[in-house]
Amino acid sequence: MRIAFAVTVCLCANAALADGECRKERPLTRPELAFYEKAKSSAKALPAVPKGWEQHPEEILAPAKLCTNVDPLFKKGEARLSLVAETEYRDPADRSAKLDAAMKAGLPTADETKKAAELAKKLAKTDGGPALLAAQAEQQKLADAQAARGNKAIHEARLDSEARVRISLNPMSESSTGCGYQSTVAPLKVEGASFAFAGSCDFSSNPQEPEAGVLLLFGPWTQKADATGLEAAPAYDPKKPHTAIQAVSVLITGDGKRPDELLKGIDVKALAALIGK
Repeated sequence: MRIAFAVTVCLCANAALADGECRKERPLTRPELAFYEKAKSSAKALPAVPKGWEQHPEEILAPAKLCTNVDPLFKKGEARLSLVAETEYRDPADRSAKLDAAMKAGLPTADETKKAAELAKKLAKTDGGPALLAAQAEQQKLADAQAARGNKAIHEARLDSEARVRISLNPMSESSTGCGYQSTVAPLKVEGASFAFAGSCDFSSNPQEPEAGVLLLFGPWTQKADATGLEAAPAYDPKKPHTAIQAVSVLITGDGKRPDELLKGIDVKALAALIGK
């Protein structure tokens, strides 16, 4: 799968373009085209494909034109070119039978169906008060147990079926190790990276959530992290041209030890070398 990348302009430019339609477009300058050529080189830093897996990189393409609305922000150093490219690593093994079984595991059992019917009758008879609240709480408990069982089965059926590596050039910020719901965060020492963090995800409510992730930051970043969360933002120099790569972030997500294994294959030096170009 290849997806053409569309340009994004970070910081104040987003707000400026949201305020009105593009007045005029212009072709990209040589430095802007060079930005995309440098972005393409980031693919060389990607880890090798795990044995038996497939790699699906996102194709990086320069846009045909840019909107002139953002040019004043470029000149003031209030906006810069940015992009995100994600590469998927997939296990091509057919898991459809496992997933079908997992879906069935989430269906109510005979006992749960009977219990649900009893609770429905109880709710129909109650006039409210403590009896109503107790029946509703029991009903919710039954539904939660059923959902948790189904989510666990789906997660186990999909376990270690895919991983992702996302490389961002000149991002606005980072707030997790690739988790929708962060469970833990811990600093990680990776030579060549300005900062690095390893974290686990809370996938209890979303079986498609990865179990773990690693975040690498290159360039000047301000960051604050505790045991369960982090906030990081690049410290951009407005005097540098909007085509300069001042900050890079890399997210590696997957199940079990997969993120750590992919991290070992990342060319950290190549990513660090992008800064300032």
